[in-house]
Amino acid sequence: MRRLHILVPLVGIALLCAGCSTIRLSYSQAERVGVWYAESYVSLDRQQSRLLGQQLEDFKQWHCSTQLAGYAAWLREVGDEFQPGVNADRVARRLADLQQFARVMGDHAAPRLDAISHSLSDAQLAELQRSFDKGNRKYRDRWIDVPEPTVRAERAKRLQARMRALVEAWSRELRMTGPDTLASRTRWQSELVRTLQYRSRDMQRMAQIRSLLAEPDRYWTQGLLEQVEANRNLTIDLLVDVANAMDEAQSKRVRARAAALAADLDGLVCPSGRAVADAG
Repeated sequence: MRRLHILVPLVGIALLCAGCSTIRLSYSQAERVGVWYAESYVSLDRQQSRLLGQQLEDFKQWHCSTQLAGYAAWLREVGDEFQPGVNADRVARRLADLQQFARVMGDHAAPRLDAISHSLSDAQLAELQRSFDKGNRKYRDRWIDVPEPTVRAERAKRLQARMRALVEAWSRELRMTGPDTLASRTRWQSELVRTLQYRSRDMQRMAQIRSLLAEPDRYWTQGLLEQVEANRNLTIDLLVDVANAMDEAQSKRVRARAAALAADLDGLVCPSGRAVADAG
C-alpha cells in the first residue's frame, strides 16, 4: 500500500506544477484501469472481471457522490493557506486530512474486496502472492540494492527544479526507509493473502479486510513508523519553507492552480453529491 509509506506528496510544489487536464479522463476510465491493474497481479476469468468492474463502478458512484466535493473544498483551503506565513501546525493538519481521506476510501473498499475475493481460487491466490513477490524484488532492486546517494538523487529529481535548494536540503535529511518499507509491505501482503485464504464469510474476516485497507500502517515495522514520522516532520518543515520562499506571483499561481483543480473535481461530482454539497 504505497500511499502509506510514501508520505503525502509535497502539496505546495504539486500545486505549482500539476495540471488538471487529465483528471476528467483518468476518472472517467477508473473502472477500466482498475480492472487492468488488478489483472496485472492475478488472472481473472470473464465473470470475475465483470464482477470487479461492477464493484469498481459502484465504488466510483459512492466516491463521486460523497467524497469529491470534500476534496475540492480541501484544495481551495490549501490554496488559500499555502502562502507565506503558513505554519507547521496548519500544514500537518492538511496532511492529516489526506490520510483520513485514504482511510475512508479503504474502509468503504473493504466489503467490495471481500465480495470479489470469495471467487478467487487457491491457484489465483498463489498467483497473487507470486505477483507480490515479483514486485518486492523490483522494489529491492530499485530502492535497496543501490547506493544510498542514488536513492537520494532519485527522490530529489522527481521534484521541481525551481525548488532545488530546498529540496536537496530536505532529501539529505530524509531517513532511508527501504528495508523497513519492504519488510512492512511483505507483512501486509502476507496478511492479505492469509485473510483471503480464510473462506468463511464472517465478521472477523471482514474486520481484518477493513483493517488491511483502511489502516495498513498497523502492519508496519516499528522502524518504518519512526522513519515515516521523522520524514513527515521534515516534509512539513519543507512545505513551510517553500511557502515562505514564494513571491506574490508564485502565491497567486498556487491559489489559481488549487482553484482550477478544485473546479475540475466539482465537475466530476455526481448529481446526488452536488445536491448534498449545495444543501450544506
